[in-house]
Amino acid sequence: MSVADIQSFQNLLTQGEIKSILVILPQNPSIDATAAGLSLAMALEKRGYAVTVSSPSPVTVELNRLVGVNKIREDLGDKNLILSFANYPADNIEKVSYNIDNGQFFLTVIPKPGNKAPGQENVTLNYAGIGANLVIVVGANYPEGLGIFAQNKEFTESLPNVTLALLGNNPLSGWPKAIELIDASGVSISETAYQVLQALDVPLDEDLATNLFLGLESGTANFTSPTVRPETFTLAGDLLKAGARRSVSVSAQMPQFTQPAPVRQTMPEDLSAFRDSSNIG
Repeated sequence: MSVADIQSFQNLLTQGEIKSILVILPQNPSIDATAAGLSLAMALEKRGYAVTVSSPSPVTVELNRLVGVNKIREDLGDKNLILSFANYPADNIEKVSYNIDNGQFFLTVIPKPGNKAPGQENVTLNYAGIGANLVIVVGANYPEGLGIFAQNKEFTESLPNVTLALLGNNPLSGWPKAIELIDASGVSISETAYQVLQALDVPLDEDLATNLFLGLESGTANFTSPTVRPETFTLAGDLLKAGARRSVSVSAQMPQFTQPAPVRQTMPEDLSAFRDSSNIG
């Protein structure tokens, strides 16, 4: 087992230029991909980095077992404040200007003659923009695997200006130059993420071990995949020793009921009444 470009990734982090990191999950992320992404994000936070995790798809119920799933967002960042006017024709605006007075910022919207200025009910505030200078894409073998994010102009235009890293266990296609954290012989993405954490000397705690174990378990179809090897079970054992909490099976969650004892039917000893009635007629 070996992760390509792991040394380049270590060198990048030790240079001290990376301050903020964006971890992006693929479209409809699996438990394995999500577990790997969240684990890497938590590990990097332990190293002092500001980390954001984004997904182009809503979080599904099956992912709720993972630690940190509540921190996944559906946008690419909040670097910029965007002010817009809902239900107000843009053609009504003559010009927009700003000035700074006594340290305070003022934005002035001037309507064309004969038109009213936008009202407070028209004002909408949103945030957008990739503020990270390191983007780590998890489990997307090609750019289209990011769904709507791949069509996001802001994302595609930012790629030349950020360092891109790709984490996974499958060959890549169509990506620009990137740090490839890829172990093509790996049985799951979580296994690759574990190797990255080892290289970064991040100690495992219960939360990290739990996510990685659940990802490994899911990525190997509960350890039944033909790609499972002895090292897979060694890793699973190490994660359990580190405090990994296993998922509860559906059958274990079902309430247990005591089966009632079968009622034994007995015939009356005196069957004469039955015989007499059967002879009528």
